[in-house]
Amino acid sequence: MPLRPRASFVCTGCHIRKVKCDLQSNPQGPCRNCRNTQQMCTRRDGVRQKSRRTNTAATASMRTEDSFGLAGWASSTSGGTTVV
Repeated sequence: MPLRPRASFVCTGCHIRKVKCDLQSNPQGPCRNCRNTQQMCTRRDGVRQKSRRTNTAATASMRTEDSFGLAGWASSTSGGTTVV
């Protein structure tokens, strides 16, 4: 069975209640769910934009530097003998 294409927009009521919205098949009037529950049917536009990713190489090197700094701090403040 072929998959249906993902709906490009739904109403806010169906989105909040996480139910299937038929607003796309009837864009002039309210969707069936809003009509049955007598709610205001307002269109909610498509998919959210993805946030921009940071530079992963720079982030990884910063994490590595932080972990080395914490390891050195923990061994120097342990109060016991430090083995290097």
